[in-house]
Amino acid sequence: KYDDRGYGSSAKLTWKSTFQTIVFGADYDNKWLTSDLIAGGEQGITKWAFFINDTLLLNKLSITPGIRYEKTDTNGEVTSPSLGITYSLTNSTILRAYAAQGFNIPSLGNTYGDNFYYSANPNLKVETVRSYQAGVETAALKYLWMKVTAFTNKIQDSLNSEATSGTSFTFVNTGKQRRQGIEAEVKTAPV
Repeated sequence: KYDDRGYGSSAKLTWKSTFQTIVFGADYDNKWLTSDLIAGGEQGITKWAFFINDTLLLNKLSITPGIRYEKTDTNGEVTSPSLGITYSLTNSTILRAYAAQGFNIPSLGNTYGDNFYYSANPNLKVETVRSYQAGVETAALKYLWMKVTAFTNKIQDSLNSEATSGTSFTFVNTGKQRRQGIEAEVKTAPV
């Protein structure tokens, strides 16, 4: 038996002028999981968030600061700031840079799952990630669009499995992870 249900809502207000666009919003979610593999047979999560982003256009430069506050009744709260910058070198080439803090909320199964092989851990916290990206996007070559981005993601309180006995385990917030690399995208015009 496994029954996952929920409902939610989202609202967004936008104000725009010639050189600025401000977006303010809120999200609300309420979900619950009924299963014979969940401690108590049924567990839920309620989460809500508020966010604001402000995009400023200064000739060829665009700056977008933002912040999001998210609170859960199961795994705590997190504040996520962000800052994005783009600069138009030409009409067909853009430089981009982005820095943000994000998060991952543990699943209800990770927090409350309970059976012979798995032990619940209601003390799990939200994973946080700091992400940094920089790159270039261009359509300067005829019939070709290219985008290259270098990135680094630093994860704190990452979710990892830990043995609790010879045959069972649980999830815990331990350690740090770092993921980094380069992404490249290429598109051609339809042939």
